[in-house]
Amino acid sequence: MPGRSPAHRSATLPDVPTLAEAGVPGIDVVQWIGLVGPPKLSPLVVRSVNAAIVKSMQAPAACEALESVGFEVVTSTPEQMAARFRDTTAGWSRPLKELDAQLRIASNRCMRAGGV
Repeated sequence: MPGRSPAHRSATLPDVPTLAEAGVPGIDVVQWIGLVGPPKLSPLVVRSVNAAIVKSMQAPAACEALESVGFEVVTSTPEQMAARFRDTTAGWSRPLKELDAQLRIASNRCMRAGGV
């Protein structure tokens, strides 16, 4: 069952349904690329770099290159990026902890059974 996880269909793959449309609701995994800097980076530097990136992403050649390999170009403010980073980290924290616990249980069972 092909599908994509964002809540909306891709402009480059309009015939591919979202996972929710395909009957698998509740999954929202979005690939994103962001630039981060060291702690306490000057707000002036942050704003300057952000403005340069936003400007470059508005160039038709950049958009076309990224869209040709399936990316959807979306720019944001530094505050929006920080919120996305926090939300993504928080959203994956619980499932990864649960997966770690399941892997430890499986590993212990394997060891008790004489496995590797």
